[in-house]
Amino acid sequence: IAHKRKVGAGKTWVKVGVSEVSLFSYPGSGQMMMVTFEQDYRSNNLSEVTEYAFKNNDKDLRATAAEYLGLIYSIFQSSTQSTEYFNDALAMRQKLNDDKGCLRISEQLFELHYKDKRFDSALWFSRMNESMAAKLSNTSSFHHSIINQVFALIRLRRFTDAQNVLTTFSPPNNHGTDINIRLRFQIAWGNYYLTVGEREKALTAYEKAIKLASTTNTPDQTALVYGHMSESYAQLGDFQTAYDYGQKYFELMKNFYRNSITELSKLDNLLKEDVTNSEILYLSSINKLKELRFLRELELTRNLQEEAQLKDSILQKEKLLSAALERENTSQSKELISQQQMSDYLKLESTEQQKKLRAERRVRIILIVGVFALVTLGAVTLHQYRGVKSKKEIIQRQANDLQVLMKEIHHRVKNNLQIISSLLDIQSLNLTDKQAVEAIKEGRNRVQSMAILHQHLYHEENIRGIIMPNYIANLAENLFASYNINPDKISLKTDIEKLNLDVDTVIPLGLVINELVSNSLKYAFKNGQHGSVYISLKEKDNGLELVVKDSGQGYPVGMDSQQDKTFGLQLIQSFARKLKATLNLYNDNGAVASLQIKKIKFA
Repeated sequence: IAHKRKVGAGKTWVKVGVSEVSLFSYPGSGQMMMVTFEQDYRSNNLSEVTEYAFKNNDKDLRATAAEYLGLIYSIFQSSTQSTEYFNDALAMRQKLNDDKGCLRISEQLFELHYKDKRFDSALWFSRMNESMAAKLSNTSSFHHSIINQVFALIRLRRFTDAQNVLTTFSPPNNHGTDINIRLRFQIAWGNYYLTVGEREKALTAYEKAIKLASTTNTPDQTALVYGHMSESYAQLGDFQTAYDYGQKYFELMKNFYRNSITELSKLDNLLKEDVTNSEILYLSSINKLKELRFLRELELTRNLQEEAQLKDSILQKEKLLSAALERENTSQSKELISQQQMSDYLKLESTEQQKKLRAERRVRIILIVGVFALVTLGAVTLHQYRGVKSKKEIIQRQANDLQVLMKEIHHRVKNNLQIISSLLDIQSLNLTDKQAVEAIKEGRNRVQSMAILHQHLYHEENIRGIIMPNYIANLAENLFASYNINPDKISLKTDIEKLNLDVDTVIPLGLVINELVSNSLKYAFKNGQHGSVYISLKEKDNGLELVVKDSGQGYPVGMDSQQDKTFGLQLIQSFARKLKATLNLYNDNGAVASLQIKKIKFA
């Protein structure tokens, strides 16, 4: 019904019925398209092929016919009908698990959608082609599909995606002798640069493409470059430049088609030879048909003879029928006997049915007893559930009472710590030694940091956890007030994540913050210097990162945090070990203290 034969480089003739259709490569695309017909058999021969395929359930032939019809309608600029036929062909190829056929048809669908400016659909088919080409290890189609994606992304104005595809694509000089891929790669860069407004880079890319096209000695490759340049300038609204490049495209394609027609004329003798051979086959078929008719007449004569013999046999059959009637009477007598036997069998079956009924009654009684047992069990379960529920309510009331008691304890602890803080403050009034006064003030601040913690505990819903942003803010404000810091001169900046930490973690953490902030307020700013104190607490690497820094004078040059024996630093190092933290002290436009804490417990 349909076959193909090669007639020259880059060309194929497809014979459908008695019509021949010329195929050639669409310029620069690697796709096959029909361009000329000996006769128009679109609604004749291919329809017969389709009808034949349906009758014989030949799915492969149906797919082939649909694909050819799609190609034919694409020539006549009927994109809707062409798309429908290609979609039908693709669906049938998918049912046949014909991956190569699916790839070939899908590439045609990309070209149709791109040509009709349905760029979303074109992008979808290009990605589908990429997946199928990778599965088939078809390197050429794989690279074509990637570059086709770029063309579609640019027309969709998805420039970032287009640039990502282009920059991750393998350098074109690694593709060996496949000039077509390198040519389209340069065209893609030219389209991209021109669309985003970088005309100089675009012209450089287009010049590289034209140089590559010139090495092929085929005008259709150069025409492909000018066609894309015309389309890209038209997208920008520069219609004069688009028109100029369009004229170059059409001039090159006109020469290309003129050369193709010259080559086709050389095939005329081959076509005539095929027609002569077809006529010989036609005459041979007529002779065979006449022979078949003669054989049919002989067969009809034999049938008449057999009919006469059949009439003679009817008389013999009538005699046999009489004998059969006698046998039937005998059979009826036997049937009466069998009916009597059937009656006896029915009586026996009735007895069996009664036995089954009695058995069903026993089963119903057992089911009723089972249902009653289930109801009793449900009642017992309900009673137990109510008892458990009552116990849970009692436990909940006890838990609520315990929570109130714990809040009261935290409140009293906070009050006691406030009293201790006040006593230390009063004691400092009676001292004249400045160092002793400073030590008592530091002790009072440490007591105050724990008092603030217990104050937050009896205000929070969860008595075991502290919300860190509010706690650290209150702690820092208390220290600013304790050292009589003017907020207009020294500001406080915080970046605290909303963490709910357990008391066992908050106590040492609060004392560390107390020491670090106190150190900044005492030593960082001299002679009324302005500045800021910054506190940061964030989750990092399955732990916490605490950073306290100021914009003051920084740590003394040559200070060794491991050798320094001041009480404050010893206290910080002690709590850091408890928290399994790594302490790092350094200068960065001021003093910076950083703790990488590993031992944390959330509330």
